[in-house]
Amino acid sequence: MRIGSLRNRIIVQSATETRDAEGGVIRAWAKVREVWGSIETTGGLEVEEADRMAARAMIGVVIRFFAGLTTRHRVVMGARTFNIRAVDDVDNRHREMRLTCVEVI
Repeated sequence: MRIGSLRNRIIVQSATETRDAEGGVIRAWAKVREVWGSIETTGGLEVEEADRMAARAMIGVVIRFFAGLTTRHRVVMGARTFNIRAVDDVDNRHREMRLTCVEVI
Protein backbone atom coordinates (compact mmCIF):
# COMPACT_ATOMS: atom_id res chain seq x y z
CA MET A 1 0.00 0.00 0.00
CA ARG A 2 1.32 3.41 -0.94
CA ILE A 3 0.42 5.90 1.77
CA GLY A 4 0.13 8.75 -0.77
CA SER A 5 -2.73 6.95 -2.52
CA LEU A 6 -4.86 7.12 0.65
CA ARG A 7 -6.10 10.65 -0.02
CA ASN A 8 -9.85 10.40 0.63
CA ARG A 9 -11.30 11.01 4.09
CA ILE A 10 -13.62 8.09 4.87
CA ILE A 11 -15.95 7.67 7.84
CA VAL A 12 -16.73 4.14 9.07
CA GLN A 13 -20.17 3.84 10.68
CA SER A 14 -22.02 1.15 12.60
CA ALA A 15 -25.79 0.75 13.00
CA THR A 16 -27.61 1.04 16.27
CA GLU A 17 -31.23 -0.02 16.60
CA THR A 18 -33.75 1.29 19.12
CA ARG A 19 -37.48 0.75 19.57
CA ASP A 20 -39.98 3.56 19.15
CA ALA A 21 -43.16 4.00 21.20
CA GLU A 22 -45.15 1.71 18.86
CA GLY A 23 -42.55 -1.08 19.00
CA GLY A 24 -41.03 -0.37 15.59
CA VAL A 25 -37.29 -0.42 15.04
CA ILE A 26 -35.40 2.79 14.34
CA ARG A 27 -31.94 2.37 12.81
CA ALA A 28 -29.38 5.13 13.29
CA TRP A 29 -25.77 5.18 12.10
CA ALA A 30 -22.97 6.28 14.42
CA LYS A 31 -19.38 7.16 13.51
CA VAL A 32 -16.90 4.48 14.58
CA ARG A 33 -13.73 5.88 13.06
CA GLU A 34 -12.49 8.37 10.49
CA VAL A 35 -9.69 7.04 8.27
CA TRP A 36 -7.73 7.88 5.13
CA GLY A 37 -8.38 5.63 2.14
CA SER A 38 -8.61 5.29 -1.59
CA ILE A 39 -11.75 4.56 -3.57
CA GLU A 40 -12.33 3.32 -7.11
CA THR A 41 -15.14 1.86 -9.16
CA THR A 42 -14.43 -1.82 -9.77
CA GLY A 43 -17.53 -2.90 -11.71
CA GLY A 44 -21.27 -2.94 -11.66
CA LEU A 45 -24.30 -5.09 -11.18
CA GLU A 46 -28.01 -5.03 -11.86
CA VAL A 47 -30.61 -5.59 -9.16
CA GLU A 48 -34.36 -5.89 -9.29
CA GLU A 49 -35.95 -3.09 -7.36
CA ALA A 50 -39.67 -2.26 -7.26
CA ASP A 51 -40.34 -4.59 -10.21
CA ARG A 52 -37.70 -2.96 -12.41
CA MET A 53 -34.00 -3.37 -13.00
CA ALA A 54 -31.61 -0.86 -11.39
CA ALA A 55 -27.86 -0.47 -11.87
CA ARG A 56 -25.46 -0.41 -8.93
CA ALA A 57 -21.76 0.43 -8.97
CA MET A 58 -19.32 -1.89 -7.21
CA ILE A 59 -16.74 0.17 -5.34
CA GLY A 60 -13.33 -0.86 -4.01
CA VAL A 61 -12.09 0.92 -0.89
CA VAL A 62 -8.58 0.51 0.54
CA ILE A 63 -7.83 1.59 4.12
CA ARG A 64 -5.33 0.77 6.83
CA PHE A 65 -6.22 -2.24 8.97
CA PHE A 66 -8.35 -1.93 12.05
CA ALA A 67 -9.76 -4.84 14.03
CA GLY A 68 -13.50 -5.42 14.14
CA LEU A 69 -14.51 -4.03 10.75
CA THR A 70 -17.25 -6.24 9.26
CA THR A 71 -19.98 -6.20 6.64
CA ARG A 72 -22.32 -4.81 9.31
CA HIS A 73 -20.52 -1.48 9.01
CA ARG A 74 -20.77 1.04 6.17
CA VAL A 75 -18.46 3.74 4.85
CA VAL A 76 -19.23 7.34 3.99
CA MET A 77 -17.16 9.64 1.79
CA GLY A 78 -18.56 13.15 1.51
CA ALA A 79 -22.20 12.85 0.42
CA ARG A 80 -21.75 9.25 -0.81
CA THR A 81 -22.62 6.20 1.34
CA PHE A 82 -21.47 2.63 0.66
CA ASN A 83 -22.64 -0.66 2.16
CA ILE A 84 -19.76 -3.07 2.74
CA ARG A 85 -20.23 -6.44 1.00
CA ALA A 86 -16.80 -7.99 1.74
CA VAL A 87 -13.80 -7.23 3.95
CA ASP A 88 -10.33 -8.55 3.06
CA ASP A 89 -7.32 -8.30 5.38
CA VAL A 90 -4.71 -8.30 2.60
CA ASP A 91 -2.27 -11.19 3.09
CA ASN A 92 -3.51 -11.51 6.71
CA ARG A 93 -0.79 -9.03 7.73
CA HIS A 94 -3.06 -6.57 9.59
CA ARG A 95 -1.74 -3.62 7.56
CA GLU A 96 -4.22 -3.06 4.75
CA MET A 97 -7.91 -3.81 4.25
CA ARG A 98 -9.73 -3.96 0.92
CA LEU A 99 -13.47 -3.47 1.09
CA THR A 100 -15.93 -4.38 -1.63
CA CYS A 101 -18.86 -2.00 -1.41
CA VAL A 102 -22.11 -1.04 -3.16
CA GLU A 103 -23.23 2.57 -3.23
CA VAL A 104 -26.48 3.36 -1.42
CA ILE A 105 -28.83 5.21 -3.75
